[in-house]
Amino acid sequence: MEKPRGFEENRQLARKKIEKKAFFAYGANLDSVIPLNLIQARLVSPYLPGLLESMKKGEGREIRVSKAAFRKTIELLPCGSKRVGGQAGNMALDAARLGVLSYMHTPSRSGELLSLFRSNRVLVAGENGFVPAKEASDNSKPPVHLILEFKKGLETPSSNRFIASCENLNPSLCIDPLFSRNIAREIPEISRGFVAGFHLLSPKVFEERKKVVVKQLLGWKMQNPDLKIHLEWGSFISGETERLAEKHILPLVDCVGFNEDEVPSTGIGTIEKFLDKTKTVVLHTRDYSLAFSKEFEAKSLSCSLAFASCVAGFKASRGRAPTLAELKKTGFKPKKISPPKFDERKLLGKGISFAFSPSVEITPKFTVGLGDCFSMAFFLTLK
Repeated sequence: MEKPRGFEENRQLARKKIEKKAFFAYGANLDSVIPLNLIQARLVSPYLPGLLESMKKGEGREIRVSKAAFRKTIELLPCGSKRVGGQAGNMALDAARLGVLSYMHTPSRSGELLSLFRSNRVLVAGENGFVPAKEASDNSKPPVHLILEFKKGLETPSSNRFIASCENLNPSLCIDPLFSRNIAREIPEISRGFVAGFHLLSPKVFEERKKVVVKQLLGWKMQNPDLKIHLEWGSFISGETERLAEKHILPLVDCVGFNEDEVPSTGIGTIEKFLDKTKTVVLHTRDYSLAFSKEFEAKSLSCSLAFASCVAGFKASRGRAPTLAELKKTGFKPKKISPPKFDERKLLGKGISFAFSPSVEITPKFTVGLGDCFSMAFFLTLK
């Protein structure tokens, strides 16, 4: 393996390569974020299967619940703070902070949701093209996801979050026809795109929506052969849907990202399996990140991993992504941690590049959307 450049040098090199435009599809929603202690968790655990186990293991998890269980949980807990949610929403918001013109698909034009996108760099499709998100809002109610954040302590080994939802817009993968029509005009000038949200679908809905999504992805690629698309994996609520996404979506994208809680095994077997279907795989964890690629050199992977670690670290400590100017001044230090052990020869002997980066030394105050933020920063600087 080639000896990597220093962490700081990699970060600064990647910062200069960030893309100017990108699109983000498909899911966006309103997150209601509530700090959770063990007493509260025990109170609502009858309505949220797996919550106590998630806290005990320090693992993130996402589930769908009934409307009755959702309402009862809200009644028993304090009001949450309102933030942008959904993988597409999170990534578009954070990319805009980095100066990227972000074309966002949203299943909801609720003013309560779109008013949170204060930057004019987050664009939503209108009748005559894309407009700043806050100018496209209506009076509808937004889809809401409940985010229960728990902190590292005696009862849990690490900080994480538990997500519960009962809304039907995102799990139906409602594709906005205005977005489909208008993004076709922009695709020739866009070289990076992000898709996500398949983890919320039932197998039935996936099969119903598969033809439309596949046609859209292939159409974008035909319009712009230089377009590269990243798929953010997510915690699939159905193992069958996960297998369908692996079969039908993964081969159409150029990169896939996931964390240690989102796949059955984060060992080399999972990475090998994904690399059979796509070109680049990135694993992001709270302590480190790994990237494997059949397309990019190790030097490029290292740069983008270091940059993404700093962007996600900033968000974890401040609750929002940085601007490029803020990022330049951070002075983050990497954790002193070694790469996980695995048989590199199994992959590197096949002409696959590999890079490792530690996460940055911070005290995390926020855990929501960090994986989305990391993958966005990684892929937008990967060249």
